[in-house]
Amino acid sequence: MRNLVFGLLDCSIAMFLFLPFFGQRVDGVIQEVSVLMLTEEEIYIKIPYLIIVFSMTVWGILMLALQDCQVSFWLQKKDKISLGLGAVGALLFMLSRQPCASAYLFLILVIQALMLIKWA
Repeated sequence: MRNLVFGLLDCSIAMFLFLPFFGQRVDGVIQEVSVLMLTEEEIYIKIPYLIIVFSMTVWGILMLALQDCQVSFWLQKKDKISLGLGAVGALLFMLSRQPCASAYLFLILVIQALMLIKWA
């Protein structure tokens, strides 16, 4: 059950590609846009956004696909990597002043941490 929930939560980050979670200032007005529509951000900020979104989505797909995998490395590291990606993503969005994206990702991180504590 935990693998299913973790995988679905990580896959839900793909919403950042299409839903307006990111703010950008255009002519003194802040507009909400998706990560693909960020045009006013520098490339060195947009690329880490895309890397985090794609890596978390791919990791979620792997967690869903490999639910029955019994390899010891996978069993030991899958939750830690998921939490690590979430923490790095939340920190990145907080540091770059994207409150909606960072709040959503932080909420996912809290849910995953609570699930680990409850099921540990």
